Amino acid sequence: MAKKDNIRNKEVIDETGYKLPTISGKEIRVEVRDVGQGNCNEIYIDGNLKYVYDFGTNIYATKEEVDNLINEVYSIYEEAKPILILSHWDLDHYHLLKGLEAKNKNPFSAFVFIGELPNKTSQDVYEFMNEKLVKEVYSITPKRMKGVPNLTTLTSNAVLTIYSPDGRSSRNNSELVCVAHRRDTDIILSGDSYYEQIHNAILSNSVKNK
Repeated sequence: MAKKDNIRNKEVIDETGYKLPTISGKEIRVEVRDVGQGNCNEIYIDGNLKYVYDFGTNIYATKEEVDNLINEVYSIYEEAKPILILSHWDLDHYHLLKGLEAKNKNPFSAFVFIGELPNKTSQDVYEFMNEKLVKEVYSITPKRMKGVPNLTTLTSNAVLTIYSPDGRSSRNNSELVCVAHRRDTDIILSGDSYYEQIHNAILSNSVKNK
């Protein structure tokens, strides 16, 4: 992937694209981790942890608080080796990754993220993940634009769809969004995306298909 440097607003070039591995299951369960003012969601297929959407906590969390949250899940994640999908590079969505970097440990099998790194903290975390995951790091880097981007399907399998923005104007409207598909309902994991984006790309289509 990209060479290491500390240039602000560095873009990581997506050389490979990303496709979700084929998987199916009868029971789809989403668990929301209590990480305080942050985001961390786990997606289980037939009782097996397959995906984690965001790995964050409060931006002001102490090292001890971060370590405790990591210790709660590390053995589970290390055994399951889930795919990590990062919505965007706001610290409350990836603060626990910073804690993993300090421990020099990584339990994830793949890392999918928006490929503009807005600051030194995100660059350091990316470089750690890239080094620990080798080729299983996938950046999605839409072009810069004005206005609010639309969400389009990036990749999908029987249990999960990942949506990506068709452009970038700000971190909070240029995110990866996940939809977990249960037999009778869909569960939308939207990060900090705008409601209009979710409505136009996902909710309106759901109504049309009923």
